[in-house]
This record gives sequence, C-alpha cells and structure tokens, in this order.
Amino acid sequence: KQQPLECPVCHTRVILPDEGVDGLRSNIFGRLGKGVGDLNGPAGVAVDKDGNIAVVEKFNKRVQVFDAHRGHSLKCFRVEGEDPLGLAVDSDGRFVVTSFGKNCGVRRYSPQGELLNTYKPDCMEDPRGAAVLQDGRMVAADVNRHSCLLLRHDGSHIRDIGR
Repeated sequence: KQQPLECPVCHTRVILPDEGVDGLRSNIFGRLGKGVGDLNGPAGVAVDKDGNIAVVEKFNKRVQVFDAHRGHSLKCFRVEGEDPLGLAVDSDGRFVVTSFGKNCGVRRYSPQGELLNTYKPDCMEDPRGAAVLQDGRMVAADVNRHSCLLLRHDGSHIRDIGR
C-alpha cells in the first residue's frame, strides 16, 4: 500500500512508497504563512535527487524543500523574478525556476540555493512550467507563445514544441 503525502495549501498529492514511511506522523505538510514550513502561493512542485519534495512559492518568492517522509522543511531559499511559478530539479540537484512578469526568465540555482544563471531568450514571453531533460536541456512552457521552448544548457533557444 502506498502512502499519499498531501499539501492542503497547493492541493498537491505525492504518493510515497511503503518503505521508509513508518515514522510519518501526518500525511499533510505546509500551511498558509511566511515562516519555515509555511507555504504561500505554492505554484510548482518537483522531487530532488534525494527524493525530497521541492515547492516554489509565488507569494513568498522562494523554493522550500521538504522531507518526503516526515513533511518538515529541510531548507528554503529566495528566488528572483516577479512571479515564480515553474520548478524542476536536474540530475545534479540544481533547481530550475521559471518566472513571468516584468523580470521573466528561467533561473538555475545550486543545490544550496545560490543563483547560478539567468536565461531569457529573445523569443521568451511568459514562461510558466519547467522541466529538465536527462541530458540537461530545459523546457519552459510559454503561455503567450502557446508552446514550450526547448533550451540548450546555456539557455539558448533550440526550437518551439507544439507550435
């Protein structure tokens, strides 16, 4: 039997395997607020290479990483951009965050939360969702373009997908 871990603020469910959840006191994590463990405007969710749950928060403008077995906050860091929405984690544990608005773009952060790169190809208009392919290329869903942008490791545009 698998155990769901739920976030009541963002209405997200993550299914955990049976092994390793014996100490799980509650299957709910996060509550509305600004403090450690709180969430405000959770918009994107991803799983890091250690199996922890990362959440990007639109209103707190941060990424917060939660222990998948106990639901407590392990770390959080501020992110740049007006409205952070998309989140992905690459195979090296780096976080990729998309944000839209005045300062839109794709930003890559170290596993410790340090800003490494900011990418904004000329064709990018309104990035929302994010994904990282196994080879490190990035994908950003662009609402205004009605397509997804496939980006190289350096953030340069390869092509549109779905256009």
